[in-house]
Amino acid sequence: MLFSDKDIKKAVLNAIKWDSRIETPEVDVTVDNGKVTLSGTVQSMTSRKYAEHNAYMVPGVLLVINNIDIRLSDPTMPDKQIQSNIQKVLTWDSSIDAPRIDVIVSDGLVTLKGTVNALWKKKRAEEITSHIRGVQKIINELGVVTTLRHADEDIANRIVEAFTQDKYIIASEITVEVKEGKATLSGTAPSWIAKSKAEEIANNTSGVNHVKNRITVQSPA
Repeated sequence: MLFSDKDIKKAVLNAIKWDSRIETPEVDVTVDNGKVTLSGTVQSMTSRKYAEHNAYMVPGVLLVINNIDIRLSDPTMPDKQIQSNIQKVLTWDSSIDAPRIDVIVSDGLVTLKGTVNALWKKKRAEEITSHIRGVQKIINELGVVTTLRHADEDIANRIVEAFTQDKYIIASEITVEVKEGKATLSGTAPSWIAKSKAEEIANNTSGVNHVKNRITVQSPA
């Protein structure tokens, strides 16, 4: 089924408007052959993320370019308070080794430094940070140092096996290459959900320290 750019724009705007997680959205949407560009302002990083997520969920969307700016409801929150809040919340998740993560804040720009032993922990630390009020942008410089050695072939086989168990992914359409723990995914997926799920699976596979997602989403017939 084909979706016109006009229909996609209307659906994206409605999805953003109806999502109560997105605080005071003032978002503009343009669509060009299924490629959506978001602009305007929201009040937090999480609102920005949910707006992009909702756009990707609309049928017919092939790509989302997120140019939304963050306009803080409390622009006076000091960097030291933001830093303290981030460090406090990170320690609540014992699985991500918070003592090994350094948090630097400058004018709402947060830089995460240090090391973790799995890629999903790096992603999780960034996700937690994005929910802290006052954060405008995150630079994630956490290094991934795996504690166990895993043969690249074994890592690739486990990723492929996990693909076959996922209802959204057509495993035969995706190629997985792993070199020194760095996984590259290529091929095609029937939807953005399938592409996202493939990357999530690779991120969560033990031994993986980096994921490059080159999967393309097939245009609707």
